[in-house]
Amino acid sequence: MFHRPLGGRKTVILVMVVLVAVVVIGISVLLWWIHPTLARIFWALVVLAMGYAYAVEPFWVEFRTLPVQVRGLPETWEGTRVALLSDLHLGFAASGGWLRRVFAQVGELQPDLIVLTGDLFAGGTRGTPREASQLAALRAPLGVFAVLGNHDHFAETAAVRRALEEAGIRLLSNQAVPLHRGAGRAWLIGVDDVGTGHDDLEEALSAVPEGEASILLCHNPDLVEEVSERQVPLMLSGHTHGGQVCLPILGPVYCFSRFYRRFAAGLFQVGGTRLYVNRGLGKALLPFRFLCRPEVTILLLRSS
Repeated sequence: MFHRPLGGRKTVILVMVVLVAVVVIGISVLLWWIHPTLARIFWALVVLAMGYAYAVEPFWVEFRTLPVQVRGLPETWEGTRVALLSDLHLGFAASGGWLRRVFAQVGELQPDLIVLTGDLFAGGTRGTPREASQLAALRAPLGVFAVLGNHDHFAETAAVRRALEEAGIRLLSNQAVPLHRGAGRAWLIGVDDVGTGHDDLEEALSAVPEGEASILLCHNPDLVEEVSERQVPLMLSGHTHGGQVCLPILGPVYCFSRFYRRFAAGLFQVGGTRLYVNRGLGKALLPFRFLCRPEVTILLLRSS
């Protein structure tokens, strides 16, 4: 079930609402036929689940630590801690106090490098929301870097760029930078958003010497096959939200990807490239998360 994309954003919302409504009504009718009390209990559980999906799970962040191998990683980079954050969607159903607590927890984990893989701001915003100033709390010895996502381009892109600069976050737009740790060097590559047509993989890779360790940031995992052909060891993405709303047994109702649910969330091997897709911190379309907690990932780099 659900092996292909279902359409655009409005279609997604409609399908999700209709699907959940059909399942809930079907179960309640069956339970009412068995015994009315069972149906009443079921509806009480549905109301509780909706409250949980709105008020609890969206703020229950999973801090996940995961070792990941990187081909060609210098000895001095062994054990480097990379904090991956994605899809904050600032300006949509975000809580300033909650963000401060999350960023403080990220700092307590003492990452060597922090990367943000796009959709930092909610699309349709004018300027940048007040929560943007809190991005300045993100600090790491090797720096804080970001790429843009589709919602960043839907918003006022110039304002997004200014906000990142003011927060001390370096934006990578189809470019690569060398990062040094001791005598060892690794490359951080940033590819602009695929979905809005701002990506240029060839330009981004043009300065990276063949065979050197590299980490590629791209908001949308849809570029992974092209990245794999170029033998990039590690690619980090977001965009899918892990589905954001998942159903028991069935899993994600929908993922915005040409691969649909294939790369919904987690670690994958695609040819010579390891791909990690982060579930994101924020929400889009609907202010709910269900069976799909927000995520901050700490990647421990290991030599392959």
